[in-house]
Amino acid sequence: MKFNKVVKKRFKLYKSGKTWVVAATVFFALAGISGLAVHADNTTASSDIAKQTVVANPTNNESPVTSGDDTKQADSSVKTDNGNNSSATSSDDSKSNGTVNHDADKSTTDSDAGTTGQSTDSSTGKVDNNTDNSNSNPAKTDNNKQDSADADKNKTNSDANSNNVNKDNGTNANNSTAKSEDSNKQSSDVPTDNVLPDGWNADHTQYVKDGKLVTGVQSIDGTYYDFDNNHNIVKDDYVESQWGTWYMFGNDGKIATKVTPWSGTYYYFDPLTYLRVDNNYVQSQWGDWYMFGNDGKIATKVTPWSGTYYYFDPLTYLRVDNNYVQSHWGDWYMFGNDGIIATKVTPWSGTHYSCDPLTYLRVDYNYVQSHWGDWYMFGNDGRIVSGLTEWYGATYDFDPSTYLKVTNTVENINGYYYYFDDSGRLVSWAQYPSDLIADAKATLAIQTASQFLGQGYVQGGNNPQTGFDCSGLVQYAYGVAGVQLPRLSEQQYYATMPIDGSQARRGDLVFFSRTYNDGSNFDPKSMTQVGIYLGNGKMLDAQGNGIVVENVSDFGQSYPTYYGRVLNF
Repeated sequence: MKFNKVVKKRFKLYKSGKTWVVAATVFFALAGISGLAVHADNTTASSDIAKQTVVANPTNNESPVTSGDDTKQADSSVKTDNGNNSSATSSDDSKSNGTVNHDADKSTTDSDAGTTGQSTDSSTGKVDNNTDNSNSNPAKTDNNKQDSADADKNKTNSDANSNNVNKDNGTNANNSTAKSEDSNKQSSDVPTDNVLPDGWNADHTQYVKDGKLVTGVQSIDGTYYDFDNNHNIVKDDYVESQWGTWYMFGNDGKIATKVTPWSGTYYYFDPLTYLRVDNNYVQSQWGDWYMFGNDGKIATKVTPWSGTYYYFDPLTYLRVDNNYVQSHWGDWYMFGNDGIIATKVTPWSGTHYSCDPLTYLRVDYNYVQSHWGDWYMFGNDGRIVSGLTEWYGATYDFDPSTYLKVTNTVENINGYYYYFDDSGRLVSWAQYPSDLIADAKATLAIQTASQFLGQGYVQGGNNPQTGFDCSGLVQYAYGVAGVQLPRLSEQQYYATMPIDGSQARRGDLVFFSRTYNDGSNFDPKSMTQVGIYLGNGKMLDAQGNGIVVENVSDFGQSYPTYYGRVLNF
């Protein structure tokens, strides 16, 4: 009976404990539902985000659990624990078991929220990225190992989704919040519009200014560079800048100054403006002077500049001085000591040449005036002439030292004496000076008489105003030469020294007798016609056909012929 009393007592206690357990379970369940209802509006968005995050997390092998499922799981755990416990437990154990089951529910809920890294503050509705789960760690008893294992599994998932940052349960919440704030601050500093550090990139091909890659011409490191539309540096090219002007950039990418090679030739760029220099003569960076044409290219051969022309060597591009060179169109030109194209008389290669002031071409076989006023003769090869020179039917003499024409002078040339009048023409030459003087006067007389060739015969005329007969013409011509002769032909015959026709020379007189046949008996030596002997069997005289040049033999066929030399020659 005693046994039965004990059993009954225990049974009563068991029933009483069970009643308290059920009551406590219902109480806490209602309290949890009430809490959820209070915070439902504030946490709806967070709960949805948490559920989506859990589903999307491939490392979370657990299915998403709702709070209702957690309650059922807790109830199931209670029943399982109580059903499997073979030993009697005290009321405290039962309460402890109830606490374990309630904490397991909370742990499960926290685990779901922790999966998204968020929790909800019931008073403010603020979303916290990391929830401290240290206060919800489930208590473990020897009699509830299975439930503890489930709770540990939920805690492990919660800790994993909280980035496993906290080891100290007391400070976990603060550390988690601080890390979240630091993470957000760092994220705000990360560039969102491709901002880059200013300066050159590693291989010096791009440049960043104000956080962006530059294009176009840019001032960098005390010089200028150009960058294409892909932000790459431009090298060894001639390009248009963003403001319309053109600039050259060298093989180092820097803007070019002075002489710069490009596209098979050379250009020059001003050191101050960096612009291309056209049609100018400038000094290079290594000291030499070069010409650049209207197209900016370095000049070769004949090039116009500053109102004249220069010549630049096709190989060295240097100016050519004191030389005679062929242009690129085939003509030859002389360039003087100052490099300027030559005009008029120019010395070169031990002699002198003359170049036309208009065409700049060399003058051949001509008598021209120099730019200092003197006159010089240039031969067929263009060289200045010295000595005896034929030009337009006359002979001249040019001094070998001064190259000037000799005038009104007797010159001994190779053993002969030559006389040149005041115009420089050779008048006469002879082996002896006396003969030379006579020949000079005779030549002048011939030149004077020759001026009237073609005029008619005038009986008794002896001057240009009235006309001439034969003796009047001879008297006038020799008078100009300084020889005074009588007026009539017979008188002139006796004023000369008779000579044989074989000895006759230029300037002698030719006489004819009995040219008038009126029936009178004239002396055979009575001279009625006279002319000036020209040499080579020809004479100049005035007769019925006028003043003409004719053969002596033609006139002498009909009349006796006599020769006389002027005595005072």
